[in-house]
Amino acid sequence: MNRPIPTKRQALYDYDTSRAAHNQQKSRDPRAALTPVMVTSVGRKYFSCTVQGFPIGKTHTTLYNLSDWSQCTDTVPTHQLFVSPDDYANLIEERTIWRTLREVFSCGGINTRRIPLANLREILRLVQK
Repeated sequence: MNRPIPTKRQALYDYDTSRAAHNQQKSRDPRAALTPVMVTSVGRKYFSCTVQGFPIGKTHTTLYNLSDWSQCTDTVPTHQLFVSPDDYANLIEERTIWRTLREVFSCGGINTRRIPLANLREILRLVQK
């Protein structure tokens, strides 16, 4: 997924994907899991962000690829960037919808939900658009 090139001092939102962060989240609002960050430098291949309020330096700086905004790391990435909190909420909603559709139309087991034929035809018509 190609993203726009960020500008220096642009505000972005960081989602911590590590297991420790998931264990600490108590809020049901998905936007509460985001941390505001600021772009501190933009290079030819990479850009870096730091948490807003921390002094700009190497201590709290995270490096990202310019092309797809993925975290540059030798291990598993623990940060994901979003332009706005609404982008993150949209991603969560999209995943929830896909999970529900996967449950309804799963082929691996007996489907406990019975969908009337008329509704199945309507779903097929929507999918084929």
